[in-house]
Amino acid sequence: MSLRSFGRRALAFMATAGVGLLVVWSFATRSHSVSELSEAQVRLAKNQPQQALDIARQILTANPEMSAAVLVVAQSQRALGQYEAAIESLSQLSNEDPLAADARFAEGDIFLFNLRRLAPAEKRFRQALAVSPDRVDCHERLAYLYGLQARYWDQVPHRLSQIASGDFTTLELFSLALASNALENPELIMEYARADPNDPSNRVAAARIEMELDAYDSAEGRLRRVLERWPERHDARARLGQILVARNASSEELAEWQQAVPLNCANYPPLWYALALSHLHRSDSPSAIRCLWETLRLNPEHPRATYQLGQSLVGLGMERQAEAFLNLSRSLEAYVSACEVAHHLNEPSHLLSAAKLAEELGLPREAWGWAKLALQRSAQSPDALAIVTRSEARLAELDSVRMLPDHNPALTVDLSDLVPQTASSPSATGQRVQQARLNATVSFQDDAANAGLNFVYFNAGQPEQGLVYMYEVVGGGVGVLDYDRDGWPDMVFPQGAPWPLQPDQQASLDRLFRNRGDGRFVDVTSQACLFENGFSQ
Repeated sequence: MSLRSFGRRALAFMATAGVGLLVVWSFATRSHSVSELSEAQVRLAKNQPQQALDIARQILTANPEMSAAVLVVAQSQRALGQYEAAIESLSQLSNEDPLAADARFAEGDIFLFNLRRLAPAEKRFRQALAVSPDRVDCHERLAYLYGLQARYWDQVPHRLSQIASGDFTTLELFSLALASNALENPELIMEYARADPNDPSNRVAAARIEMELDAYDSAEGRLRRVLERWPERHDARARLGQILVARNASSEELAEWQQAVPLNCANYPPLWYALALSHLHRSDSPSAIRCLWETLRLNPEHPRATYQLGQSLVGLGMERQAEAFLNLSRSLEAYVSACEVAHHLNEPSHLLSAAKLAEELGLPREAWGWAKLALQRSAQSPDALAIVTRSEARLAELDSVRMLPDHNPALTVDLSDLVPQTASSPSATGQRVQQARLNATVSFQDDAANAGLNFVYFNAGQPEQGLVYMYEVVGGGVGVLDYDRDGWPDMVFPQGAPWPLQPDQQASLDRLFRNRGDGRFVDVTSQACLFENGFSQ
């Protein structure tokens, strides 16, 4: 063997040995990093975020591409209150990374719960779902986020996905049933608005609360600022239209708002409903009917739109077309009441009642959900099992909506020949009715004391602080019932209470008044053995 040949073989051997040593070193390093990663995760679980952060950073020094270590770094930074740093760490993982969905979800959580910025939180959760469409935690977060903003229509598909996963309670089902009537915690929403007043979603959420409190000028200002910068925010535009109607805006203002509604909003029912309200405000029933019909074609469970469409059709002498919508309105009202009872009592019979009403309404996912919960409490219920079976057979017909098409009257009653007018050119009929309203004199007289209805609601608030907590806003309401079955409607007034609750207080109690049949009422609270000294509604 020549010296040159020997040298070449020696070099080849050394190269092969070097590669082998490199593979062994890489494997050993990787194994060591995995062991260290486990240690970092243990430290994090033991609420030792600084130690977890130090270990994770050491891992990344040796293995910069280890995505799991990046997640631990971000989780540790979040636990230490370093929220912006955690966002920056997570941004290192692109949407093509194997752990992209985890990274985007973690970013969304930080924006939602720590930085309290709803718009970027929504963006991150949507990115996570684009990578992993079946992530139940993302659907749950988006449903919560949309609930804060009262964006019921956007919330529906995520609530349905959460229920379909089996990870749900009565709360999710009740929230769906409440639809646009649901109102999240006002003080929490205003905290979001104060945390980042420039976030467009925070502004929209705060405007909803201010609208409920009749603070129209402030709410309108928030929404106009949102639309100046983000004109694509259909939710803000719909809310603005509702505020204009609520504050009795002029025809010119309504015309300006209507003309700014973009053509690409045809599939967004809240805007159709806001348009309907603007036409109802002008007494233009034909235009309002068309917009209500468009609302219900997309969102047939809208509680107010179903009733308003039925009543508007009756007003135009279209009783036959109105019947289906008024029946649906009554059924929806009964369903919401059943869901409320089922949610609060969580008993098999009430859960089953909600399931039956949901099935009658053509809401198979909700019928399935209520029936499943009934089976958890009473496994041998044949009625609940039958509802589950029938509902599962029809779930494939749904496409991220609640109601089956064959149960939606707006898809069978054709009102397309009614063409909406613009606010700048109201119909002659609308003009006459509007003038009649302006000329009419309406007056009310407080006759409660003469009728024997002596009751003052106590909301536990401090007048000098204004409205702070949700229970100070909603009031107790009133119940009308014939408790003694004498044919005359009696009245029960739910009462508030001091906060924190005082179990022995008797100053603020619910009151029951019996109708004597002569226009007067008598307080029979004690005789009826009614004693309730907590917050009632």
